[in-house]
Amino acid sequence: MSAPIEAAPEAAQAVNRAWIAGTIATTRQLVADPELLRSIERRGF
Repeated sequence: MSAPIEAAPEAAQAVNRAWIAGTIATTRQLVADPELLRSIERRGF
């Protein structure tokens, strides 16, 4: 039963890396397409 506990830090790091990669991709998309940002702002997000 110790394997899942030992694997937890690696799983957490994988989730963190995926979240960071998604944040970077979203930021790049918004920088590349200012109209997309304006449309999101108009919707109230």
